[in-house]
Amino acid sequence: MRHTDGDTPSSWIPDDEQRLDGAADRPETVYGRDVAGELATVREAVERVRAARRPTEDVAAWEIADEIVDATTTAAESVAAVGRLPRLQHTPDPTVDRCVRTVLDTVYEGEEPTTARLPVSVDDAVDAGRLVDDDPVVVPLTRETAANWYVLLPWSADRLRAAAESCERLADRFDAVAAPTLAATYRDLARASEEFGALLEWLSTLSLWYGPPDELVGADYETVESFARRVVDAVTET
Repeated sequence: MRHTDGDTPSSWIPDDEQRLDGAADRPETVYGRDVAGELATVREAVERVRAARRPTEDVAAWEIADEIVDATTTAAESVAAVGRLPRLQHTPDPTVDRCVRTVLDTVYEGEEPTTARLPVSVDDAVDAGRLVDDDPVVVPLTRETAANWYVLLPWSADRLRAAAESCERLADRFDAVAAPTLAATYRDLARASEEFGALLEWLSTLSLWYGPPDELVGADYETVESFARRVVDAVTET
Protein backbone atom coordinates (compact mmCIF):
# COMPACT_ATOMS: atom_id res chain seq x y z
CA MET A 1 0.00 0.00 0.00
CA ARG A 2 1.30 3.45 -0.88
CA HIS A 3 0.77 6.75 0.88
CA THR A 4 -1.62 9.18 -0.75
CA ASP A 5 -2.81 12.59 0.40
CA GLY A 6 -5.71 12.34 2.78
CA ASP A 7 -5.21 8.60 3.31
CA THR A 8 -4.03 8.23 6.89
CA PRO A 9 -4.42 5.52 9.52
CA SER A 10 -7.08 7.64 11.22
CA SER A 11 -9.45 6.97 8.32
CA TRP A 12 -9.09 3.20 8.63
CA ILE A 13 -10.43 2.93 12.20
CA PRO A 14 -14.20 2.83 12.88
CA ASP A 15 -15.39 6.11 14.31
CA ASP A 16 -16.27 6.42 17.99
CA GLU A 17 -20.02 6.03 17.49
CA GLN A 18 -19.61 2.87 15.41
CA ARG A 19 -17.12 1.39 17.83
CA LEU A 20 -19.06 2.09 21.01
CA ASP A 21 -22.68 1.83 19.96
CA GLY A 22 -23.22 -0.02 16.74
CA ALA A 23 -20.29 -2.18 15.69
CA ALA A 24 -20.93 -5.88 15.31
CA ASP A 25 -18.67 -8.27 17.12
CA ARG A 26 -15.86 -9.57 14.92
CA PRO A 27 -14.55 -13.14 14.93
CA GLU A 28 -10.90 -12.28 14.33
CA THR A 29 -8.43 -13.11 17.06
CA VAL A 30 -5.97 -10.27 17.62
CA TYR A 31 -2.77 -10.38 19.64
CA GLY A 32 -0.49 -7.67 20.97
CA ARG A 33 2.22 -8.84 18.58
CA ASP A 34 -0.01 -7.89 15.64
CA VAL A 35 0.33 -4.24 16.60
CA ALA A 36 3.65 -4.14 18.48
CA GLY A 37 5.44 -6.03 15.71
CA GLU A 38 4.27 -3.56 13.06
CA LEU A 39 5.30 -0.61 15.20
CA ALA A 40 8.69 -2.30 15.57
CA THR A 41 8.91 -2.36 11.77
CA VAL A 42 8.20 1.39 11.74
CA ARG A 43 10.94 2.00 14.30
CA GLU A 44 13.47 -0.10 12.40
CA ALA A 45 12.63 1.58 9.10
CA VAL A 46 13.01 5.06 10.55
CA GLU A 47 16.31 4.12 12.18
CA ARG A 48 17.73 2.96 8.82
CA VAL A 49 17.16 6.40 7.36
CA ARG A 50 18.42 8.20 10.46
CA ALA A 51 21.64 6.15 10.44
CA ALA A 52 22.47 7.06 6.85
CA ARG A 53 25.12 9.74 6.38
CA ARG A 54 23.54 10.69 3.06
CA PRO A 55 19.84 9.87 3.42
CA THR A 56 19.04 10.59 -0.22
CA GLU A 57 21.84 8.33 -1.51
CA ASP A 58 22.83 5.71 1.06
CA VAL A 59 19.34 4.29 1.64
CA ALA A 60 16.20 3.86 -0.45
CA ALA A 61 14.24 6.58 1.34
CA TRP A 62 11.17 6.23 -0.89
CA GLU A 63 10.94 2.47 -0.37
CA ILE A 64 11.41 2.93 3.37
CA ALA A 65 8.57 5.45 3.42
CA ASP A 66 6.38 2.79 1.80
CA GLU A 67 7.45 0.28 4.47
CA ILE A 68 6.37 2.72 7.17
CA VAL A 69 2.98 3.24 5.53
CA ASP A 70 2.45 -0.50 5.09
CA ALA A 71 3.36 -1.31 8.70
CA THR A 72 1.19 1.48 10.09
CA THR A 73 -1.69 0.35 7.90
CA THR A 74 -1.43 -3.22 9.18
CA ALA A 75 -1.34 -2.01 12.80
CA ALA A 76 -4.45 0.10 12.18
CA GLU A 77 -6.26 -2.82 10.58
CA SER A 78 -5.46 -5.02 13.59
CA VAL A 79 -7.04 -2.45 15.89
CA ALA A 80 -10.04 -2.07 13.59
CA ALA A 81 -10.57 -5.85 13.57
CA VAL A 82 -11.95 -5.75 17.11
CA GLY A 83 -14.97 -3.75 15.93
CA ARG A 84 -15.30 -2.04 19.30
CA LEU A 85 -13.30 -2.10 22.49
CA PRO A 86 -14.64 -4.57 25.06
CA ARG A 87 -15.76 -3.24 28.42
CA LEU A 88 -13.63 -3.76 31.49
CA GLN A 89 -15.04 -6.11 34.08
CA HIS A 90 -12.91 -4.66 36.88
CA THR A 91 -10.13 -2.17 37.47
CA PRO A 92 -6.92 -3.78 36.14
CA ASP A 93 -4.06 -4.81 38.42
CA PRO A 94 -1.17 -2.33 37.83
CA THR A 95 1.40 -5.10 38.35
CA VAL A 96 -0.20 -7.21 35.63
CA ASP A 97 -0.40 -4.16 33.36
CA ARG A 98 3.37 -3.72 33.74
CA CYS A 99 3.91 -7.34 32.73
CA VAL A 100 1.85 -6.79 29.60
CA ARG A 101 3.84 -3.67 28.73
CA THR A 102 7.08 -5.58 29.23
CA VAL A 103 6.00 -8.20 26.70
CA LEU A 104 5.02 -5.47 24.23
CA ASP A 105 8.35 -3.70 24.81
CA THR A 106 10.23 -6.92 24.09
CA VAL A 107 8.41 -7.45 20.80
CA TYR A 108 8.95 -3.80 19.90
CA GLU A 109 12.70 -4.20 20.42
CA GLY A 110 12.72 -7.12 17.98
CA GLU A 111 13.14 -9.88 20.56
CA GLU A 112 11.07 -12.96 21.27
CA PRO A 113 9.30 -12.54 24.64
CA THR A 114 10.22 -15.94 26.06
CA THR A 115 10.04 -16.42 29.81
CA ALA A 116 13.81 -16.83 29.89
CA ARG A 117 14.40 -13.50 28.13
CA LEU A 118 11.78 -11.35 29.88
CA PRO A 119 13.22 -9.26 32.74
CA VAL A 120 10.18 -9.87 34.97
CA SER A 121 8.14 -12.86 36.02
CA VAL A 122 4.83 -13.11 34.18
CA ASP A 123 3.35 -15.78 36.43
CA ASP A 124 0.79 -13.45 37.98
CA ALA A 125 -0.30 -12.16 34.57
CA VAL A 126 -0.61 -15.71 33.24
CA ASP A 127 -2.58 -16.78 36.32
CA ALA A 128 -4.86 -13.78 35.82
CA GLY A 129 -5.47 -14.84 32.20
CA ARG A 130 -3.98 -11.64 30.80
CA LEU A 131 -0.98 -13.38 29.19
CA VAL A 132 -0.58 -16.82 27.62
CA ASP A 133 2.74 -18.58 28.10
CA ASP A 134 3.21 -20.37 24.79
CA ASP A 135 6.93 -19.59 24.97
CA PRO A 136 7.04 -16.97 23.58
CA VAL A 137 4.53 -15.24 25.82
CA VAL A 138 1.62 -13.71 23.91
CA VAL A 139 -0.79 -10.88 24.71
CA PRO A 140 -4.35 -11.92 23.75
CA LEU A 141 -6.77 -9.14 22.88
CA THR A 142 -10.21 -10.61 23.53
CA ARG A 143 -13.35 -9.72 25.44
CA GLU A 144 -12.04 -11.80 28.33
CA THR A 145 -8.73 -9.89 28.32
CA ALA A 146 -10.27 -6.46 27.77
CA ALA A 147 -7.74 -4.81 30.08
CA ASN A 148 -4.96 -5.63 27.60
CA TRP A 149 -6.49 -3.22 25.09
CA TYR A 150 -6.26 -0.41 27.64
CA VAL A 151 -2.55 -1.13 27.98
CA LEU A 152 -1.88 -1.61 24.28
CA LEU A 153 -3.52 1.55 22.96
CA PRO A 154 -1.70 4.15 25.13
CA TRP A 155 1.52 2.13 24.74
CA SER A 156 1.10 2.24 20.96
CA ALA A 157 0.33 5.96 21.03
CA ASP A 158 3.67 6.63 22.75
CA ARG A 159 5.55 4.69 20.05
CA LEU A 160 3.65 6.47 17.29
CA ARG A 161 4.55 9.84 18.77
CA ALA A 162 8.20 8.80 18.82
CA ALA A 163 7.92 7.77 15.17
CA ALA A 164 6.28 11.09 14.33
CA GLU A 165 9.11 13.03 15.96
CA SER A 166 11.72 10.98 14.08
CA CYS A 167 9.96 11.45 10.74
CA GLU A 168 9.76 15.19 11.36
CA ARG A 169 13.51 15.33 12.03
CA LEU A 170 14.15 13.35 8.86
CA ALA A 171 12.00 15.80 6.92
CA ASP A 172 14.26 18.59 8.19
CA ARG A 173 17.30 16.64 6.96
CA PHE A 174 15.76 16.23 3.53
CA ASP A 175 15.04 19.96 3.41
CA ALA A 176 18.69 20.61 4.27
CA VAL A 177 19.89 18.56 1.28
CA ALA A 178 17.40 20.09 -1.16
CA ALA A 179 15.04 17.12 -1.38
CA PRO A 180 11.68 18.87 -0.87
CA THR A 181 9.50 16.02 -2.13
CA LEU A 182 11.03 13.54 0.30
CA ALA A 183 10.73 16.15 3.04
CA ALA A 184 7.02 16.56 2.33
CA THR A 185 6.53 12.78 2.30
CA TYR A 186 8.19 12.29 5.68
CA ARG A 187 6.20 15.19 7.14
CA ASP A 188 3.05 13.41 5.92
CA LEU A 189 4.27 10.28 7.72
CA ALA A 190 4.86 12.31 10.88
CA ARG A 191 1.37 13.78 10.71
CA ALA A 192 -0.24 10.38 10.10
CA SER A 193 1.63 8.79 13.00
CA GLU A 194 0.71 11.64 15.33
CA GLU A 195 -2.97 11.47 14.33
CA PHE A 196 -3.10 7.70 14.66
CA GLY A 197 -1.59 7.85 18.14
CA ALA A 198 -4.01 10.56 19.25
CA LEU A 199 -6.92 8.51 17.93
CA LEU A 200 -5.85 5.40 19.84
CA GLU A 201 -5.67 7.38 23.09
CA TRP A 202 -9.05 8.94 22.37
CA LEU A 203 -10.68 5.58 21.68
CA SER A 204 -9.28 4.12 24.88
CA THR A 205 -10.38 7.06 27.00
CA LEU A 206 -13.81 7.39 25.40
CA SER A 207 -14.47 3.67 25.83
CA LEU A 208 -13.65 3.93 29.54
CA TRP A 209 -15.97 6.94 29.84
CA TYR A 210 -18.94 5.20 28.22
CA GLY A 211 -18.19 1.79 29.73
CA PRO A 212 -16.43 2.10 33.10
CA PRO A 213 -15.47 -1.03 35.04
CA ASP A 214 -18.46 -2.90 36.44
CA GLU A 215 -17.15 -2.52 39.99
CA LEU A 216 -17.87 1.21 39.85
CA VAL A 217 -21.59 0.48 39.79
CA GLY A 218 -22.73 1.23 43.33
CA ALA A 219 -19.24 2.31 44.40
CA ASP A 220 -18.77 5.14 46.88
CA TYR A 221 -18.68 8.73 45.69
CA GLU A 222 -14.93 9.19 46.12
CA THR A 223 -14.11 6.15 43.98
CA VAL A 224 -16.43 7.21 41.16
CA GLU A 225 -15.23 10.82 41.33
CA SER A 226 -11.60 9.71 41.13
CA PHE A 227 -12.28 7.58 38.06
CA ALA A 228 -14.28 10.35 36.35
CA ARG A 229 -11.55 12.93 37.04
CA ARG A 230 -8.89 10.64 35.57
CA VAL A 231 -10.89 10.07 32.38
CA VAL A 232 -11.81 13.75 31.96
CA ASP A 233 -8.16 14.76 32.45
CA ALA A 234 -7.11 12.27 29.79
CA VAL A 235 -9.72 13.59 27.34
CA THR A 236 -8.65 17.17 28.00
CA GLU A 237 -4.98 16.34 27.42
CA THR A 238 -5.82 14.48 24.20
